[in-house]
Amino acid sequence: IGSAPLPPVTPLLFDASTGFGQIYAKVAITAHNWAIQNGFASPPSLDSADWRTMWQVWQQLNEDNAFNLSMAGAAGALEPGDEVIATGPPRLTYADEQITKILSRYNGYGNDAKLWGEKVRGVYDIYEQYNAALRG
Repeated sequence: IGSAPLPPVTPLLFDASTGFGQIYAKVAITAHNWAIQNGFASPPSLDSADWRTMWQVWQQLNEDNAFNLSMAGAAGALEPGDEVIATGPPRLTYADEQITKILSRYNGYGNDAKLWGEKVRGVYDIYEQYNAALRG
């Protein structure tokens, strides 16, 4: 009697920020799909439920600074909240809570991302002071 083959090992679905813009693969995939829907990128759409796609995108984010920054820019165009997509020009009229949600979601999902968004909000406010003066 031989031994039965072991069942396949299901990979862990783990994501972490990486690359120049410190972006998560899931956030980059959402941003990429948004860019396709709005005519800024070419198909195909990507599936964040596929661990192979997640790993491929994570590696590209890690190794390709141009790709990483393009995904970071697209992620900033997403509407705050449950991945509802924004259209039109960049928003300068977001409420404080919306800006914090954008910063949180850029860094992932869940409580840790929320805490990070609240923490980096102060840095955003410093940059916004200077940007507002330049726009003014």
